[in-house]
Amino acid sequence: EMVQVGFGSGLAELLPVLLLVLLTQGMARLAGDTGVALVGIFETLWMLTMMPVFGVCQAAAVLMSFNHGADQPARVQRVLWQSWAAATGGLLLAWLLLQAAPQAVLQLFAGDAPDLLALGLQAMPIYFLALPLAALPNVLAAYFRSRGQGLLSACVGLSQPVLFLIPALLLFPQWWGLPGLLWATPVADSLALLLSAGFLWKISRPVAELRSCS
Repeated sequence: EMVQVGFGSGLAELLPVLLLVLLTQGMARLAGDTGVALVGIFETLWMLTMMPVFGVCQAAAVLMSFNHGADQPARVQRVLWQSWAAATGGLLLAWLLLQAAPQAVLQLFAGDAPDLLALGLQAMPIYFLALPLAALPNVLAAYFRSRGQGLLSACVGLSQPVLFLIPALLLFPQWWGLPGLLWATPVADSLALLLSAGFLWKISRPVAELRSCS
């Protein structure tokens, strides 16, 4: 049971390496050394923006697990919705900064390198377009993990990288070149949100209905 619950989290630690390899190879092929440097900047920005979300999810998982054990489903759902709101709010603030002042953000890492700034100003608004949508899959993965439903947690938490992003990184550049590579991430985030919304609708139904279906 412990392996089942922790499977998704363990795999989530390994997947960023594969995604980084695919993204770096694609950018090296389509944008050269400048593209590779930009991948490092984008990955740093992604980690900085997502770290608060991971913290919210860890805290929410503890609270949801406690209330689930205490047979308080209303409190569990309240924690779920509040943690989603908090995570989305944090990502929305980061998104506004990245969209409103991309040059200022890029200059923190790139200085005044003209080629890197030019490519970054073109790529950043697309790459981080759907950033706020990443909150729900992470929060839902924490919800299922807190209930001991490791397979569902893995299904939701890994939907963005496994089901959507890896295929997009492999296919989109072949069809649309560099724009396709940049659009792979927001498309994957949007599809993962749709999948997560389906799970959210199911678990947000009345408790009596959930029990009758289980």
